[in-house]
Amino acid sequence: MRHSQTPLTPREEDAFKRIREVFDESDAASHRDALTEALAARMFEEDESEYLVEQLLSKGYLYAVHEEVRITGGLEL
Repeated sequence: MRHSQTPLTPREEDAFKRIREVFDESDAASHRDALTEALAARMFEEDESEYLVEQLLSKGYLYAVHEEVRITGGLEL
């Protein structure tokens, strides 16, 4: 049986796409603050950026070890 994911809102999808770009431009992990800054630099307010990173973490699209964040393996939009 395939693992089902918690659906994302359109805004969360936009944020996740941007975060994937950040990961493609760097290595396999990124600092939580760097992701928030990358979203804020793009099209999101700082508070919204923090909220969106938290939502993606809580919905399982990202995971964090200390302040280092990774994309959960196998998740695609």
